[in-house]
Amino acid sequence: MRRPLVSICMPTFNGRRFIDEALLSALGQEGQDIEVIVSDSGSTDGTLESVRRVAAEHGGAVRVLPGKTPGMVRNWNAAAAEARGDYLKFLFQDDALEAGCVKAMVDLAMRDRRIGLVFCRRKIVVDQSAEGTFVARWYREHEDLTRGLGKLRAVQEGRQLLASRALLDEPLNKIGEPTAVLIRKDAFERAGWFDEGLRQLVDWELWLRLMAGWRVGYIDEALVRFRVHDRQASSVNARTNAAHGEEEEVLRRMCRPGISRWLHPGVKIELRERLLPMGERAPGIGMGARVYSFARSAFRAGKRVSHAVRAPVSNGKV
Repeated sequence: MRRPLVSICMPTFNGRRFIDEALLSALGQEGQDIEVIVSDSGSTDGTLESVRRVAAEHGGAVRVLPGKTPGMVRNWNAAAAEARGDYLKFLFQDDALEAGCVKAMVDLAMRDRRIGLVFCRRKIVVDQSAEGTFVARWYREHEDLTRGLGKLRAVQEGRQLLASRALLDEPLNKIGEPTAVLIRKDAFERAGWFDEGLRQLVDWELWLRLMAGWRVGYIDEALVRFRVHDRQASSVNARTNAAHGEEEEVLRRMCRPGISRWLHPGVKIELRERLLPMGERAPGIGMGARVYSFARSAFRAGKRVSHAVRAPVSNGKV
C-alpha cells in the first residue's frame, strides 16, 4: 500500500452517539493522502459497527485495529503506533474537522521540517446534556485559548511560547485539545509520546515538551469543532476529581532543565511559589529569576511608598 501523508488517529470508547459525524468529517478531508486509524478500548455500544458501516458506505482508507486497548491515553498511543503517515492528526470520537482542516495544517507544517506541531482555533459546541454545567461555562469562556500568548505568527519557535509571562495563567493549555493539533510523527516519537501516567493534563504536558524542541505553527481559524457533553473525559474528571494532583506533577516537570531553561523568570518564581507550600523545591530557578524577583519586590515597594506620598489626607489618615 502507498504510504499516506497523514494518519488521522481516532481513539474510541462507547462513542456511537457522535462517531458517525466524526468519521465522516475525517473521510471528507480535501486534497491530502489520508488514512484513518480507529483504535478501540472495548466499546459495547455498537461504536465499531457504526465505524465499519460508515467506512463501507463512504469509502476511504479506514483501518480498525484488532483487539482492545484499555486505558484512554494508552489508546491514543496505540493509534499513533500504527500510523504510517508523516503527520498525526488526532480526532476524538465526539469532535469533528472542517473540510479543509488537514490540508491547511499540512500545508503550513510542510513549510519547515523544524515545525513539530501545528494548532488552530476551535469552535465550542455544547451538547444539550452539558448545558448549564460548570464545564460548559468554562469552555465557552475560554473558546479562544491563545489570548495569553499574545500575537501569534504563522510560524514561531516553540521556546518563544514557553517564554511567555502568562504561561501559567488560566487556561493552562493554550494550544488546545489533540483534535485541534497536527503533530509531525518523528517529533512525537522523539518527544516521548503521550504520558500514560496522566489522565487530564496529558495533552498540555506533551505540548510543553514539543515546544521546547520544535517550531510551532498556528492557524488563526476555527478548523475543528470541539463538543462538550456530559460523558466526555473532561466532564467526568471534573465530577470525580480524577485528575487530582496532576497540575502539581506537570509543574514539577516544567522545572526540569529541558523546559525550565526557556521559561520567563517570573514563571520560574511562580513555579517555586506554587510548589514550595507542598514541601517541594523547584529547581531551575537561576540568577535571572532571582534578579527578576528582587526587581519585582523593589517595584512593588516603590509603588507603595509613592502611593503613600501622593494619597490625600482624610480624617487624619493616609
